[in-house]
Amino acid sequence: MRYINSSFFSDICILIAGPFANIVTAFFSIYLSGGSINIFSVINLVLGIFNLLPFSKLDGGCILILLAESCMKDDKRKYFINLICFLNIFFLMILSVLYSVKSFSCHNDFLSFFYGNNYYAKFKIIID
Repeated sequence: MRYINSSFFSDICILIAGPFANIVTAFFSIYLSGGSINIFSVINLVLGIFNLLPFSKLDGGCILILLAESCMKDDKRKYFINLICFLNIFFLMILSVLYSVKSFSCHNDFLSFFYGNNYYAKFKIIID
């Protein structure tokens, strides 16, 4: 068994404490409201889960970087961190393209994309 540095363990605990507090607060809020979900619990739950995503500036990314530093050699660690950053950017790009296609396909035609669904009423004078 490999010796784990105490500062490594304390850093991991500190990074997990924020999202854990959000998730516990969300479930405690649901419990206090009698089992009904309110906006406060939803915001805390989403914030806690979002904070655990493996983006480099969020807690999940910092945890991932700390685990990579403790488990991998220097050359593999740099490759792994670069791969994770690339996959994060790729995921966000795919998500934005899918959202754009979805929002554009919800409209019937090109003008309704820019002017809304009732653009005929706005331009009735021009049409008549």
